[in-house]
Amino acid sequence: MKYRYIKNLREKKTTKAADLSKIETDKPKFKTKALYREWCADTKTDHVFFNMCEGDNPSVRISNENLVNAVHGIVADYDAPVDWGAVDRLIQAQCKEFTPTWRTRTQSGYIRLVWEFEGKMPISPDMYDAFIKRIANHLGVERIFAGFDSSSFKAGQYFEIGEDWTRTGEPLPKAVY
Repeated sequence: MKYRYIKNLREKKTTKAADLSKIETDKPKFKTKALYREWCADTKTDHVFFNMCEGDNPSVRISNENLVNAVHGIVADYDAPVDWGAVDRLIQAQCKEFTPTWRTRTQSGYIRLVWEFEGKMPISPDMYDAFIKRIANHLGVERIFAGFDSSSFKAGQYFEIGEDWTRTGEPLPKAVY
């Protein structure tokens, strides 16, 4: 499994990682969401903002100049409070067949789910949107928790690493995607 990450939201160069749960970060505390967003976009920030897509040039972030050509998984971001005491039971109940590989807590205290693929899925940029919507529909990502953020489907969307990476399942078998 390969994740691609950038150190801040202005960075163009990506670094690959096999397991984000093993990366230790030191993120400051923020009094407001505006200060957090400022920090994310600051060129001096050295943190982890990940993506599961790979571009024609894998060492450069996904953009209009570096289109997606492979997918390593799918991320579902939810912008609503969750009951953290019941979250694992809810995931098991909602994802009987294809449990996410990871769950993590976002800066806002919400939940993000990650399904890693068993292997790299080569894809044409023209097919990406249809593919990601179809696999997301198959997994039921929009129904698992309230507040699903549809920007999760964008190939060029980078997510702050969050905290409390908890393994909840295995990577999706190739036959699924």
